[in-house]
Amino acid sequence: MAISRFLHALLLPLVLVALPTAISAKNVALVIGNALYTESVSRLENPTNDALDIADAFKEQGYEVVTALDLGQRAMQAKLNEFRNIADTAEIAVVYYAGHGIEIGGRNFLVPVDARLSDVRDARLELIDINIVLDQISGASKLRMLVLDACRDNPFIAKMQQFGANRNVGRGLGRILDAGSNTLIAFAAAAGEVTPDGAPGGNSPFTAAFLEAMRGPAVDVRRLLGQVHDEMQRRVFGSRPAIYGSLGGARIVINPLNEVRFEPEPQAPAPDTGAGLMTAFLAADALGTLQAWDDFLALHSAQKDNAVYQLALKKREELLRAQAAAAEAAAAERARVQAELEALRAEVAETARIREEKAAAEAKLEELRAQAAAAARAVREKEAAEAALAALQATQEDPGSGDAADAQPAPSTQVGEVATVVAPTEPVVPAAPDPVPTAAERALVRDSAIRALQQVLKERNCYRGRIDGLVGPGTRGGVDTLGRQIGIADRVTSASPTEGFEALLTAFKAAPDARCPTAVAKPSTPKPRRTARAQQSAPAPVAAAPAAPAAPAPETSAKRDYKDETGAHCEWFMRGNVCE
Repeated sequence: MAISRFLHALLLPLVLVALPTAISAKNVALVIGNALYTESVSRLENPTNDALDIADAFKEQGYEVVTALDLGQRAMQAKLNEFRNIADTAEIAVVYYAGHGIEIGGRNFLVPVDARLSDVRDARLELIDINIVLDQISGASKLRMLVLDACRDNPFIAKMQQFGANRNVGRGLGRILDAGSNTLIAFAAAAGEVTPDGAPGGNSPFTAAFLEAMRGPAVDVRRLLGQVHDEMQRRVFGSRPAIYGSLGGARIVINPLNEVRFEPEPQAPAPDTGAGLMTAFLAADALGTLQAWDDFLALHSAQKDNAVYQLALKKREELLRAQAAAAEAAAAERARVQAELEALRAEVAETARIREEKAAAEAKLEELRAQAAAAARAVREKEAAEAALAALQATQEDPGSGDAADAQPAPSTQVGEVATVVAPTEPVVPAAPDPVPTAAERALVRDSAIRALQQVLKERNCYRGRIDGLVGPGTRGGVDTLGRQIGIADRVTSASPTEGFEALLTAFKAAPDARCPTAVAKPSTPKPRRTARAQQSAPAPVAAAPAAPAAPAPETSAKRDYKDETGAHCEWFMRGNVCE
């Protein structure tokens, strides 16, 4: 084996001189051989020999070769990353791997020498996915080729069975569903099958067949792999190497320097016994591409009447129909997806439009609500002002009704007794108000002050009339009575200024304990309605003793019959006509 590699290395410079144009294009190869596995797995006998011999074969064809033996996971990743930079500038990039491989969960992995694999979940942590390998050679412009002599009987399967973790572990390698354009992948055995490692010290059957094809005539790579298939079947009964890939119609040769080593074969074919035709048929069928069948039919056009040739025609027609159906289905699916996408875009646009319209409508509604609230508030304020003004005018124009019956200026004899009241004809006007209140506003302030004063009188048992803002006899009498309790002799009339009412209100609130005298209960007896004349002729009753310092009741006092909260009939004697 060593002598053979020495002769190949010796002859290589001579071949390179003989055919300089054949290797003007850059071709590269990464060859890995893993044999010395460390985790209770016996070493493989032949991957080291396989890797060295394959590396020599590619060197003989002018390839730039990177060789690596017994790599752990990190070393394999580093080597693949290093090789990627070389493959990106090449026309043909080849990775040849000899060692253990395994299929887990439908994915194929290369097994580094330091892998333990006690559980299927360790796969992505400890193994190298072949898709990663394909990614590293994707930069080659003409051909990306992956050759895996890794379908050996794998001890890791039994190891994982021992730990009960073999739920998705397959025997051998799995089928490749999508190899990518300008890509070929060759397995030493069909999906789910294994192949022997070979006799110790030599090469595996697959590597031996591949070396023989590489050192044979320069042919298209598809025919070369067909030759590997035939030689593999000759060496191992029942073996079925698998080939996956997608290539165009151009002729691709991976052993170009053999063009000058072998003279062209005679054009006249030897009598065909059918074995060669069947071998070529099987190779084309393994590739399963339209180009493979076209090459087969062109190569064996002289045997059109042969049943194998007719079957190849049928296979080609079936492939054409399948490709047409697949293209039609793909176009229909693209159209469906595009229609759904357009519908979704329309729905999104419509939703956005509705959302914008809703937001605008809500904003408009809020604006209308604010306007309506402002209008309602203005109407209420206007109505209140008009009502207050009307009440004031009614009081001034019609003093004979309700509490306003006596809302006239007090006699001149009372003016001297009221310290805070000025003459009705000379109302107190605030000095230089800014801004000047309107008549309606002044009326509202006056009405509020009188109502507040009436409310305090009512709470102090000094007023039993309505809270109406009118200065009638009930209001005046209540002011006089409560004022005497706190030592205030001021009187009020309907012409008193607003400040006078506010001053009395402040004084009354400052004496919260002052109240009008309580009524004296007596048996309830119905009495006829009194007239003004009867009131004038009635004898003056004796008033109850007041809680505050006693003051003599005036001669013009009056009384009123009423019922208290318990229903008892009472009489209340007060100065003046204070009961309505």
